[in-house]
Amino acid sequence: MERVEPILKFCVGPTLLHWAASKGYHDLVVDLLVRGLSVDACDRLGRTPLGLATFAGHSSTVSTLLQENAALSAEDKDWRIISREEVGLCLVRVIEETAVCSFDAARSECFTLLYLAAQQGYPNMMHWLLSLKVSPDVRNNQGETPLFVTSLAMPSSPLHITRHWGQVRSGLPRPASTI
Repeated sequence: MERVEPILKFCVGPTLLHWAASKGYHDLVVDLLVRGLSVDACDRLGRTPLGLATFAGHSSTVSTLLQENAALSAEDKDWRIISREEVGLCLVRVIEETAVCSFDAARSECFTLLYLAAQQGYPNMMHWLLSLKVSPDVRNNQGETPLFVTSLAMPSSPLHITRHWGQVRSGLPRPASTI
């Protein structure tokens, strides 16, 4: 019997595997993989099922896709599309639980999760990433560090941010109040 790869696509381009992964339908993802759907298929925006599951916070689906040797595409690592800190925190949790990529993963312009948190002013995300030993010294293509980006994004409080980063880097506990 010849195996036929199902190429069911919605009008916007993703496969059924993209949809199931983004919704966290783990059993359906497993079934589709058994049926031969391509684990690295990209939708019209260049996103993979692994990237969609990662952004949606579905750790078990991410782990299953990783067992099938799935990889994030460059578009999956476009952290600039994260518009709320809650989404960024969910993404950090999935990366920590599954090791789907390094915390310094980025597209070619070197825009890492720490740059996102610094640029958008996401203090909880910055603290979590720094507590996971993400380097604040990584430079982007313009030679800027996340600390420099933070000072531009929140110019009224660079002293507080510098103090906070130093405490996290040195292992000191985060202050209870920053006022």
